[in-house]
Amino acid sequence: TIHYMDEGIDTGDIIVQKEMQFDEKNETLETTYIKLQNEIELLFKNNWDNIVNKRFKIKKQLNESGTIHYDKDTHKVLEDFGNSIWKLPINKWKKIL
Repeated sequence: TIHYMDEGIDTGDIIVQKEMQFDEKNETLETTYIKLQNEIELLFKNNWDNIVNKRFKIKKQLNESGTIHYDKDTHKVLEDFGNSIWKLPINKWKKIL
């Protein structure tokens, strides 16, 4: 998602967005992170002209409160699993959560 920034966290109006699907049995945190990084760069590059020239239809965020993710919340998981957590398939990660 590329969106406007406002006073909230991740609450600004949406400029452009792409939904991603992952194979939770075979994808890991590492592979999804890499794919998401690549896709957001492509989304930005492919929509740059429309963004600069304001040729897009604004969508309101569905969740007006936004989301907050703290680094400290990951420490317990990292203590238990270490960096191997990045290699865990998503379906196993969900069971841990």
